[in-house]
Amino acid sequence: MFETTYTYEDLTNILEDRVTAFKKKYQQDAKILNAIAKYPPAFGLLGATTGMIAMMTNLGGPGGTTAIGQSMAVALIATFWGIATANFIFLPLSDNAQKAYVSDEFTRNFIKEGILLIKKDTAQKVFIERLSSMLPLEERVEAKTSTATVSISSIQSNIIQIFSKTKSSIESNAQAKNDLENNQAMRSSQVTNNSPNKDILNFKEATLKKKIK
Repeated sequence: MFETTYTYEDLTNILEDRVTAFKKKYQQDAKILNAIAKYPPAFGLLGATTGMIAMMTNLGGPGGTTAIGQSMAVALIATFWGIATANFIFLPLSDNAQKAYVSDEFTRNFIKEGILLIKKDTAQKVFIERLSSMLPLEERVEAKTSTATVSISSIQSNIIQIFSKTKSSIESNAQAKNDLENNQAMRSSQVTNNSPNKDILNFKEATLKKKIK
């Protein structure tokens, strides 16, 4: 992802497309649950209507009082279960799906911002400050603290630490490559193979190659 073959604009487009794809998936789930929640009250109303019809049919007939009670019970039970199913099962699931996609979108945008900052070779201090500024106030101190003794509970705080280590690794790797190129240039400039610096340069080159990941 951090290869030079990807320009800043390429990375931006790729990451935005991924954020949009996951957002649509979560929104689709929420819409389906919200649509399903419309049906139980309708079935409850249907049951209530059926009970009322039965009650009216037996009105004034023999045993009408008993039939009225039974029919009214059917109507109320159908209404109760229709409302309960919609409001205690499907609507909460729909709300949960909505919250899930909002949280997921924020996390993915957070990751996108971190990758783009690394691509722009932003300074470490600015990098951490930019990402931590996206977090709630109570999580910023944890995000900025790099000591292992601090308990990190936020996903975004963990992401900041991972990105910080990644950025440090990239910078260290780039420095090692630069040192290796300088070392090779110095070695090639030696006039004879018996130069006293040749062995030192060879050892330094081997060490630098091990550092490059």
